[in-house]
Amino acid sequence: MTADHQPTFLYRLYDAADTLLYVGITSNTKNRFSHHAGNKPWWTEVARTTVDEYPTRADAATAEAAAIRAEKPTYNRVHADRSDDPALAEAIADAAHRKAAELAAAGPIDPTVLAEVRRLLGPVAKAPAAAGEAA
Repeated sequence: MTADHQPTFLYRLYDAADTLLYVGITSNTKNRFSHHAGNKPWWTEVARTTVDEYPTRADAATAEAAAIRAEKPTYNRVHADRSDDPALAEAIADAAHRKAAELAAAGPIDPTVLAEVRRLLGPVAKAPAAAGEAA
């Protein structure tokens, strides 16, 4: 059985107040939880876990992305849309502006890179102007 077609587990980690801390997928929960315990400072907050089995890694990955977007676990970063959090949106915009200023100070910005920055930032932050372009 290939890795893509083996059963994969979607797990959710909760704290003692039943706040969802993290959502992830793995083919081996024991190894994954051990890895988290050794690498994640928030692991000591985990009080409860749930595990659901999916027939393939692709199925589990799809469910993981949907769960992260819908349930907004505290510590997930990938797939997390936190656009409804004004403080976080402001912090992201500030960081983007600082980085844009650094890039602009370093010299002309490649138009392809600029287009990608604008696409990624969307309405959250204004990307710097390209060389010769009005700001």
